[in-house]
Amino acid sequence: MPPQAVGVLYRPDHPEARRLAYDIAAMLKAHGVRVFFDPESPPPPGFPSLTEVSISPEIVIAVGGDGTILRCLRRYDVPILAVMLGHRCLLGEVVPGEVREAVERLIADDYYIEEFRKLRVLVAEQSFLAANEVVICSSRHFRMLWADVKLGELRYRIASDAIIVATSLGSTAHALSAGGPVIYPDLDCLVIVAVCPLEKTPALVIPSNQEIVIDIDGRDYPVTLIVDGEIVSRELPSHTELRIRMARKTSKFVRFKRPPSLRRIGQALVTLSAHL
Repeated sequence: MPPQAVGVLYRPDHPEARRLAYDIAAMLKAHGVRVFFDPESPPPPGFPSLTEVSISPEIVIAVGGDGTILRCLRRYDVPILAVMLGHRCLLGEVVPGEVREAVERLIADDYYIEEFRKLRVLVAEQSFLAANEVVICSSRHFRMLWADVKLGELRYRIASDAIIVATSLGSTAHALSAGGPVIYPDLDCLVIVAVCPLEKTPALVIPSNQEIVIDIDGRDYPVTLIVDGEIVSRELPSHTELRIRMARKTSKFVRFKRPPSLRRIGQALVTLSAHL
């Protein structure tokens, strides 16, 4: 069934993103769709903010790079149509030149939803969800992070600048830049990557049913936790325990092109080979 209410979120400091978001809103409105803008994305005249209405969007259109798309995934538990802008955007579905066709296919109910499980990190009586990854590092510059990683009966020690735990969806983001593998997004797994380790520490891919326990030996320095690019804590105490597992909640994407997973992997490999 075609969506009757659509939210729009864009990167507000990007003039092209604003212009494109306004054009998309006008196209949808011309087809009789109710359009609302995210509270941090100023709307054009005649379009309300989501804070002004009591309705929830069925789909949200995010216009920007991967950071904008991840911010949208944090705020909305509905399918996201990602319009790609920016230097590197692996989560996007359509480019600006394909927007009109994408709107027409939305109206014609000619799309499908692709889902990926998020991960959940539990720390200091708090819980955070991540679509891509969590990053753990020292809050003091140039201080190494020491940690014991526990996977059931398996235990090993990491001394590195940071530790990344990523989903298969996030394997093409920071984990890849740190030397991790490209994982086929349809695989239900997590990957642990040590960033600039003191000793060679291979990335480890683990099944989705395995909980990861990371005991931080902060050496009296506080620890920073970053979730999908957003710093959620700079002052976790040393000797903090983090528990990471796959969550039931998923990231949902509006898709038109098949197979999207192979296309994303191809983009990641092209980007990687360009820097070799």
